[in-house]
Amino acid sequence: MQAGRLRHRIAIQKQVTTQDEYGEATKSFVDAYTSISASIDPINGKEFFSGDKYNSEVSHKVTIRYKSGVLPKMRVEFGSRHFDIKYITNFEERNIFLELACKEVI
Repeated sequence: MQAGRLRHRIAIQKQVTTQDEYGEATKSFVDAYTSISASIDPINGKEFFSGDKYNSEVSHKVTIRYKSGVLPKMRVEFGSRHFDIKYITNFEERNIFLELACKEVI
């Protein structure tokens, strides 16, 4: 892959559980990797009617250089947008690139 295609800067976040001042568990996301060069390509989208309102889903493919420790339970942050990682493909199993199949959180 040409380096020019990796023109977006993203962060990969992991979910952590902490306690608030009342002792209740709260879940939030913290950066696991920051300032990663990536390519973000939209794959498809759909709109559907559910629960008396219109919903939409947008799927993207995010390609990054290989990073060990990236898991499907993490998410991608791109500016103010967030993408849940559905599955990860190690491109050609050579530990050069990772392809993250993501669903945008709207």
